[in-house]
Amino acid sequence: MHVALPQNINGKHVMRDYMWHDYIPYLQKFGLTPVLVPSAIADPCAYVEQLGVTGLILTGGGDIDPARYGQDPHPATARISPQRDSIEAQLLQHALDCDWPVYGICRGMQFINVFFGGTLVQDIPTLVGDG
Repeated sequence: MHVALPQNINGKHVMRDYMWHDYIPYLQKFGLTPVLVPSAIADPCAYVEQLGVTGLILTGGGDIDPARYGQDPHPATARISPQRDSIEAQLLQHALDCDWPVYGICRGMQFINVFFGGTLVQDIPTLVGDG
């Protein structure tokens, strides 16, 4: 099975896509073929269809844009990427339309929650304390 993995986006002066390198051999160990989805792609759904993708894995990374769940950013919210959020939303909707399996890791699980109308606590220590 070919699975799409949208990449993290980072960079101050030059934007770069990146992926934690252990994902690739780990997924291959289970017979999956990872397909990295670049952030600068105009139509991520057409891209993954052309490459025979039939599953989606949303990985960890920076924070989800709080605007997606109706909040302003908390001072501790970091590494927001509306571009990544947009790509993941398009791919998640496509996966649902195509009845593909979807797996969320850390931020990916949070993104699935937000996609279906959920919210997030942006900074847990602010809510419950550091202790």
